[in-house]
Amino acid sequence: GGVEIWRADMRQGATRNEANRFTAITGTNIGFLQLTRVQNWRFADGTLDIRDSLNVSTVEIRFGAGRKQKAHRFLTSPVGAGAGVPANRYTYQDYVDVPFEAWDIDKNRQLMVSFRDQENNGVFNLNVREPNDMELLTNREYIYIHNVPYEADRPNNNIARDGGQEFEYMYNLWPYLSTGSTWNADMLPNAVLKINAPAITFQSSNIQEIATNRENNQLRLNGKIHVDQHDFVTVRLDPNRRTFRWIVANDGGIYISDDEGGSFVPKNTGMNTNQFYHATKKPKATEYLGGVQDGATLQSQVGFNTDANMPYNERFATRIGDSFESIWHAQRDNLLLASAQRNVIIKSSDGGAIWRNSINGMTDTGFNNTRAPFFTKLANSHRAPDLVFAVSQTGVWRSTDFGDNWTSIPITGTQWGGFLDVEVSDANPNIVWAGGGMSDQRSMYVSQNGGLTFTPVSKFVKALGNITTIVPDPNDENTVYLTFSQYRSPKILRSTDLGRTWEDISGFGAMGTRSMNGFPDVATYCVFVFPDKQKIWAGTEIGLFESLDNGRTWKYANNGLPAVHVWDLKERDGQVIAATHGRGIWTVDMNIRYPNQDAPVTVGLFSNLPEAKPAKVYPNPSQGNIVLELPPSSLNRFEVQVFNALGQEVFREKNINTGKTSLDLSTLQRGNYVLKAYNGKELFTSKIIITD
Repeated sequence: GGVEIWRADMRQGATRNEANRFTAITGTNIGFLQLTRVQNWRFADGTLDIRDSLNVSTVEIRFGAGRKQKAHRFLTSPVGAGAGVPANRYTYQDYVDVPFEAWDIDKNRQLMVSFRDQENNGVFNLNVREPNDMELLTNREYIYIHNVPYEADRPNNNIARDGGQEFEYMYNLWPYLSTGSTWNADMLPNAVLKINAPAITFQSSNIQEIATNRENNQLRLNGKIHVDQHDFVTVRLDPNRRTFRWIVANDGGIYISDDEGGSFVPKNTGMNTNQFYHATKKPKATEYLGGVQDGATLQSQVGFNTDANMPYNERFATRIGDSFESIWHAQRDNLLLASAQRNVIIKSSDGGAIWRNSINGMTDTGFNNTRAPFFTKLANSHRAPDLVFAVSQTGVWRSTDFGDNWTSIPITGTQWGGFLDVEVSDANPNIVWAGGGMSDQRSMYVSQNGGLTFTPVSKFVKALGNITTIVPDPNDENTVYLTFSQYRSPKILRSTDLGRTWEDISGFGAMGTRSMNGFPDVATYCVFVFPDKQKIWAGTEIGLFESLDNGRTWKYANNGLPAVHVWDLKERDGQVIAATHGRGIWTVDMNIRYPNQDAPVTVGLFSNLPEAKPAKVYPNPSQGNIVLELPPSSLNRFEVQVFNALGQEVFREKNINTGKTSLDLSTLQRGNYVLKAYNGKELFTSKIIITD
């Protein structure tokens, strides 16, 4: 299985033994402690660090009456520091008792231990995590298990020195005390935390690749079969002849082989199995566009009302990877944007027949560009459809012409990053949200001027890690939802004041490990808020959940949508569109209308000013010497400003009279600019073009 399909013919009796390998962490009666997940730790779901994965043993950490041993105690410099302390800034202190023993089960020997004395109190102790301790400054008692035999009467000279905690360490863990537990070193329960690393026996076999769809090296075996295999089922055809049918489920649907993998036949007709990340709808029509796992951007049949039996057309057939988010212009339905991984963005101006690259000006793009996110995000509002955003490690990318040209809006600092998203508020398209997480290392950001500048917002009292998405509330420009997928942690945060404060509406709270209001402890991908401000849907990995009381309680919706990953929920023309990961696109007509959804809006530089009137400027285009003609006004005097594509002011002149005024902009570089004339009451604007 995996990306391709391989076949292994086992050789009877041909085996070989290899070195020990880590397999899992198990335990007995260890509910009083938890293990912290650490970024870049590769084992046990990020809760275990191993120095040398080929030199390990099964180790038991034993707690209980009479269990103790000596351990090397270290402080950090500075004392009580938070994350990111280099190994050479651990200073050795002394050799003290700890209330547990570390035993190598395979070699029947006790092992040396070190620990980080975070509170500098001379002992090893664990604390419950406090909601206000965002840096976990009272919760960093790391344990190092060394591959060195234990000696009770003296420390090891190689460990008992500054930075010595890393000498021959086999395992590194970061435990903390479970909520509701109490730490008393003399009264710990009889418990065992077991790090399993048994010897591995390998069965010799003949392995060969029997199916692939790789095209970059011209290799294609046994017919075109989709990549990423997820399940295999064998069905016996003839017991006497020992023949069977092999049914394969992958990202492309169902395939069968009746000749032991010699050839595969797709069986997807009539089966709705596509794994959509995102879907959108053509304005005033039942036609759809969406990105899928390991496949092309798909568009329904042009000019036809789509139903469950109608095939879709591949519009952007990426040769590698996935297709992701797409946008259908809300006012000009011939304009579409689609994307593949890492900000590969394409545009169609004829309803989807012809596509071209649409990345002019964008540098964070390309299949191998690691500054671009794997999951390409595209965002706009139907009220200001030409203003489109993407996102990358350097910040936000902004387009004012539906993707023809892009401008970088840098976001600097250490708090930018994570699983990045950018979203625009339909309640007010001047509100743009961006970010990747909410933790010690991650912040969310908001813009109130149409994405020209961004500022970080406050954090929730508990570090939650990466987000899965951002959902601005279409009812209220000040309200936004963030979704998460961390185990035993809040799944949906809501702010009603542009990120100054946050509440968990999924019932976990800052300290809880399970929901108290019916929300499941599963990955959560999206939120849909209804106009009544009471009904909320949440798309999760096990289906759609519903609240009818503004998030106070939740239940499984059970409204006909299958129990499947729901990645995206959108409203268009009163219809709700659900993009599912495994059951295609689903829709339901609900005649939804949000407040002010059709009201005109001014986005960006002039969003807080009166409605703009067109200014008369000529010649236009020009080489920079223009005439501005303003009508008579009771206030007479105007201030004139010119802004570049970044929203930066490049020209200003005050006390401009009505009538004709000559302006010299010849020092400006060629390009597109916006001219603004404002007298405190009336606003006139014009796009001006300067050429060579």
